[in-house]
Amino acid sequence: MYVVRSLSRRSAWHRLIAAVGFALAPGLAAADYRLNFQPPATSIASHILELHNLIMIVCAVIFVIVFGFMFYSIIVHRKSRGHKAATFHDNVKLEVLWTVVPFLILVGMAIPSTATLLNMSDVSNSDMTVKVTGFQWKWKYEFPDQLLQRAYDPAGPDQQ
Repeated sequence: MYVVRSLSRRSAWHRLIAAVGFALAPGLAAADYRLNFQPPATSIASHILELHNLIMIVCAVIFVIVFGFMFYSIIVHRKSRGHKAATFHDNVKLEVLWTVVPFLILVGMAIPSTATLLNMSDVSNSDMTVKVTGFQWKWKYEFPDQLLQRAYDPAGPDQQ
């Protein structure tokens, strides 16, 4: 005959401590958690990093404005406070505004992006020329200046 007992307080505390320990254990791993790019080594890389940071700031500002306005509207204009939904349509000024503002934001983001892409495509004074071709399961590297080819297959040994 088996006796069913409830968990004692001591056992419950042991389980709680073990659960907290297991939850906090991954934080002890010695890993380099970076939230950004590696430090730039070239001027092009620094331009890319500056462009990335600019676009991230623009996206963060848009996020804060949109969600701030949304939560403000949800909280202030809820039905429980007695607000009734407005019945309006064909507001031309508002429609033009929410069409032109995103267009201007995109143009403002496209100008530095285009400048950075043009800087990246200028390879007139490069130190080395590398032609990289991506196949379905491997990469092929060609160095035309040294007349060298190398194929890398991640599933098998390197081929030269």
